[in-house]
Order: sequence, then C-alpha cells, then structure tokens
Amino acid sequence: MTIRTARRLGHHIHKGLMLVIDPSTGATGSAGFAVFDKGHLIDSGDIAVNRTDKTHKRLREMSLLVNDYFDKEYTVLVLEQLEGGYAPKSLKGSIYVFQASVDAKHYFELVPKTWQAIARVMSDWTEANKSDEYDAIWLGISSIMYSFGWPESAKTRTKAGKLKMMEIIQEYGPEFGWWGIPEIQAKWEDATEEDAYNLFKEKK
Repeated sequence: MTIRTARRLGHHIHKGLMLVIDPSTGATGSAGFAVFDKGHLIDSGDIAVNRTDKTHKRLREMSLLVNDYFDKEYTVLVLEQLEGGYAPKSLKGSIYVFQASVDAKHYFELVPKTWQAIARVMSDWTEANKSDEYDAIWLGISSIMYSFGWPESAKTRTKAGKLKMMEIIQEYGPEFGWWGIPEIQAKWEDATEEDAYNLFKEKK
C-alpha cells in the first residue's frame, strides 16, 4: 500500500479531504499531522501526550485526542510506514491507534525514504531540520506528487524524470496553493529545465 496505491487514489487525493500523520509517538511523545483539502494544506500541527506515561496510557490518550480532534470523515488517511522489525512497540502500537481512530474511506502508507526523496528535491528538507509537523506536511505533498505518476526516486536521475517533477509542480502548484509555501515557490515557480537539472544534482 505505497506508491501504487497513491496513484490509484489520485482522484480522491486531489478532490477529497486527506489526513496525514507522522506517527512518532514512540520517540517524542507526539505525532505530527497535516490536513489537505483538495490538495491545499489547510491545517497542521502536533498531537502531544505525556512522554513519561507507560505505553498503554500514551496510546489510549493518543486515541482519545485523535477521536476528539479528527472527528470528520476523511477521504484518505496517510501514515508513514514502519521499516524493519525493530521499531519500538509504542510506535507500532500508534499505527494501529491511528488506523482505528480515524474515519477514512481510503488508507495507504509511504516509507520514509520514498517521501523524503520528494521533500529533499522540492524543498530545503533535511534530517537536521525535520520535525513531526514538518514531516507530516511533506508526507502529504509527496503523496500528491506520487498520485500524479511521479516515478520512484531511482528515475529522478533521468532527464524525463526531472522534467516530470518540474511540470507537475509548476502546473499544480498554484491550484493546490503550494506557492504559499515559500521554499517551494522560490525554487520552482520560475524554474527552467536547466534549473531542474541543477536542483537534482544538488540533492544526493
């Protein structure tokens, strides 16, 4: 349930209400979220619980908070997918809490390296400036990019792949309000083919 699902759900992502959650309660005691309405970022923030509480109490508190704050029916729910078998139990548990607590018609996950590949090229996102909220926003924007058929990160090295990203951003950036995100607008609003090539060369 990753990139292929994002592509299959493209219409729902572009025309519906999408809730995106970065479920990092195991590490920080909070989870980042972002809400997109027809591709527009309309809300974002953190859901915080007491980090010192025992796991079962944190998960219950998180469930209550999610039920209270996200009380609408969402078209799509997106979570960051856990990688490997060594994630903390609290983090694994939070995934199930979000799945059970949010009323959503459709659901999929993206692995970190998948959405981070988009974030690094489209913005100034790095491991150094990441946060739960910021990650949730980029998880959502990356979901939108993949829903348009943006290829896997391996193909970003090709000329066609680089131009595809620039075309998507410049065509849909105004429609989805992305020019309201300064770092995207500054890099992409007036970008040329040569600019796109250089931006990809800068991102390793």
